[in-house]
Amino acid sequence: MSISKDSGSPSSPPLLVRADSDLRIGAGHVMRCIALAQAWRDGGRGPVTFLSASMLPVHEEMLSREGFLLEWISSPSDTIDDALRTVAATDRLGARALITDGYTFGDDHASVLSRARHLRHLVVDDGGIRGVQHGHLLLDSNPSAELDTYREFSGQLLLGCDFLPLRREFRDAPTNAPRSVVEHILVTLGGSDATDTLLSILTALGDLRERNGLRFRVTVLYGGCANRAEEVERCHPASWLRFHTHTSDVVRFFRSSDLVVSGAGSTTWELARLGVPAVLVALAANQEPVGEAAERLGTARYLGRDAVLDSEALSDTLSAALTEPTRASMSQVGPRIVDGQGATRVGERLATLCLDARVP
Repeated sequence: MSISKDSGSPSSPPLLVRADSDLRIGAGHVMRCIALAQAWRDGGRGPVTFLSASMLPVHEEMLSREGFLLEWISSPSDTIDDALRTVAATDRLGARALITDGYTFGDDHASVLSRARHLRHLVVDDGGIRGVQHGHLLLDSNPSAELDTYREFSGQLLLGCDFLPLRREFRDAPTNAPRSVVEHILVTLGGSDATDTLLSILTALGDLRERNGLRFRVTVLYGGCANRAEEVERCHPASWLRFHTHTSDVVRFFRSSDLVVSGAGSTTWELARLGVPAVLVALAANQEPVGEAAERLGTARYLGRDAVLDSEALSDTLSAALTEPTRASMSQVGPRIVDGQGATRVGERLATLCLDARVP
């Protein structure tokens, strides 16, 4: 099955992307692959196809709007069979460039892909979670990415913030100038179901309003919490709260906010690029180093892991982030660290490798 029709240059080799999203996996893998796919196409290169075992409806819609193809793969993502089906898809589509992004795609998966001599394979990883040794390029755009982590990798390494893959709308958007008074706070916790964490955050924000006589509005962008929306709105029926299940213009939501409370995933660096102050919470283990790095660099305040979120610490961190000096500092630091051109740089490296690829 496929959706839409890609209009990439037929004279340039196609790109295949192997990535999944669902409420358990979250949104991050597919979202950064969309950024890489956009950069591939914006560079005048060939058409793009996503190969997926699962995909959130919002991501299907995004692929359709971009004109990217979507094909389904039925095999489990942690099997050799998955890799063989992926290679078969590249053969059928004539793809020479392949991106894989998902923590279950380990080195057994990558080893099978390496046998396809016509392919140039970009591995996307976070802190060595995938344990991959085989591939032509490896991207770890986390600020804490280290050479020692990937000393066994056989190809070239693209490490650090210079290679952060942000989507086109973030790459091209102007940066924010913070207001002196906080009028609007956005809460968004990504593609996973983090409803209990969301309820704790809304309670803390409500207490801050009441205790300090503040008048800020709060918008909740549900994401993966949408399946429990009735529960959230029943617990927090306040007039200062607004709820949205989805938006196709997330940049507008971010830029209209004086502070964003977010999961510490890829949204962390989108906010930094825009100069929007943030308070982050890790919703999964792989987000913990991201939150720690963002606080160390000064682009956000970090609450820690959601499972051990303390109400007093939550209130204190939010209070500190609402002050004008703190928000001004975060707003200035973010765009200096994240320039939005990372996906373009990665696309250029992958395209250069593809020039040398020859079908045996």
